Amino acid sequence: MLVTDRRRVGARRLLEVIERSCAGGLRLVQLREPDLEDDGLLELAFDLRRRVPRVRLILNDRPDLAATHGFGVQLPERRPAIAASHAVRELGFGRSVHEEAAALAAENEGADWLVLGTIFPTPSKPGLGGGGLDLVRRICRRVAPRPVFAIGGVTVAAAPQLRRAGAYGVAVSRAILDAGAVASATRALLDALRDPAPPALSR
Repeated sequence: MLVTDRRRVGARRLLEVIERSCAGGLRLVQLREPDLEDDGLLELAFDLRRRVPRVRLILNDRPDLAATHGFGVQLPERRPAIAASHAVRELGFGRSVHEEAAALAAENEGADWLVLGTIFPTPSKPGLGGGGLDLVRRICRRVAPRPVFAIGGVTVAAAPQLRRAGAYGVAVSRAILDAGAVASATRALLDALRDPAPPALSR
């Protein structure tokens, strides 16, 4: 899962980076652009839908927009439950979680996937040491077979360890957005995640 941040690369460059990442095998993009108004986010989402139609797009923390326009949605840990939103449930939604209680609550809520972090130290979360592989093992055991994406300081070297700890996959930003050869960086991450092969993501 690529988590976007156009401020790192510029709005026009972001589309090019995502296209190149998709050429390297990327299949899932989370549009996380909290400073964009609804119209701007939708413009970006529709541009991506046209340019990379085979890639699944999910919106970060915009459940109403997601439901109205046919996107999945990623919800933060503390956003109220969305039990009343049938449309969002039909399109699929994930929860960002940081500890076991939140992961179990998301499972009970019916989240289709979890994004778990912070796993390793990362410049985007200064001062946080990260929960490490033990956190991944513990959460994945409790919510299996629900897919868990590990986030925070993820590298190609760490990806196989995360898979062995039970993660379905990884969610990254810097590892792709900051790469010189985007397609190659994406391919390297995916190759590192393929042993053992992850289960199918149902939605």
